[in-house]
Amino acid sequence: YLLYRTKLKLAGSGSLPSPGARLLLRCSWPIFLSGLVGYLYTHLDRIMLGAMSGTQEVGVYAAASRIFEFAFFLPTALIHSLVPRLASEVSENGAVSREIFLKAGTALGIVGIVVNLAMALGSWPTMQLLYGPSYAGSASVLAILSFSMLPLSLGRLRNASWVAMGSQIHVLHSSVFGLISNAGLNYILIPSLGAIGAALATT
Repeated sequence: YLLYRTKLKLAGSGSLPSPGARLLLRCSWPIFLSGLVGYLYTHLDRIMLGAMSGTQEVGVYAAASRIFEFAFFLPTALIHSLVPRLASEVSENGAVSREIFLKAGTALGIVGIVVNLAMALGSWPTMQLLYGPSYAGSASVLAILSFSMLPLSLGRLRNASWVAMGSQIHVLHSSVFGLISNAGLNYILIPSLGAIGAALATT
């Protein structure tokens, strides 16, 4: 809306025409809604845990998820560094080539596996060091969450490719489906497993 009203200036070369501003809005609204869905996704586990298992389980899960979110910075940074290459591929060839996609996927796969193993093997000493013995249960939650690092990384690469190809609506569909499926799995797993169930649902 802001871009549309102010006619975004591009590199000091005058105003963006209204048709261009409308096109920008049409291209960006699925990404905006995907961001909102992603925000809900990251908080859904804690909300459902609080309602179904109590605040202690929320604390156990939140401690582990903070470490996981911090660790996810590494593959996220790599994905963002690949976006210009993906965009140039689409500009030149109309799509992301299989070769580039596989190379990027391999690089992300290696990073995802390394981070996964580091978190899984270091979950106990990490939680002990940062939170103390009262959060010992968070180590198991972090170890389970670590196994979602690889699919999450590759999913971000897929989303970046969709955006580069102008298929942002697929990102929104994927995000909504992920939110719904996570809510369903939480409903099944949290009552019996608590924070571990929420971690399994996410993974």
